[in-house]
Amino acid sequence: LPWAPQASDGIAAIAPSPTGGVFLGVPYGPTSPPTVNGVTRAGIWEIDAAGVVTPFTAEAVAATINLLERAPNGALLVSGATAFAGKVARVGLAAMDVNTNALLPAAVTVTAAVGPPSVRHVVAQGGTLYLSGLFDQVNGQARAGVAAVDAATGTLLPWQPAGIWVFSLDF
Repeated sequence: LPWAPQASDGIAAIAPSPTGGVFLGVPYGPTSPPTVNGVTRAGIWEIDAAGVVTPFTAEAVAATINLLERAPNGALLVSGATAFAGKVARVGLAAMDVNTNALLPAAVTVTAAVGPPSVRHVVAQGGTLYLSGLFDQVNGQARAGVAAVDAATGTLLPWQPAGIWVFSLDF
């Protein structure tokens, strides 16, 4: 196939874009700052259906991008061990408007006693985002690797199943 984006440091995450292409998350690595098809960006690129880098410029960067996911409202969810968006620290999950590239107010902060905290998977159902990853707190409250948050605000919800360090959620 002619579609073959070349990333300097590998591709860590992928999500559909509203233009029919995809968003790619490329981690900072040995060739930092990373490039895709020779274009240097801060961790996130949009590639059109023909494999061409679009002018999209995300205000989100991350030392490690673990996840790119589209939320029910169309926002791009970005997770990394340490994510920054528009110079605002986000350790957990940040949401971006894909039309304006602006950081949205919804944010989820995760912490972990062991290892770098991260959100690894997100499942959206209705107005709820179910998260799994390496964390023991979400927004300052105890959660053992799984949590549910309000998709619009990032507010932690009371859902708290038993479990620890769950890395996958499938509904």
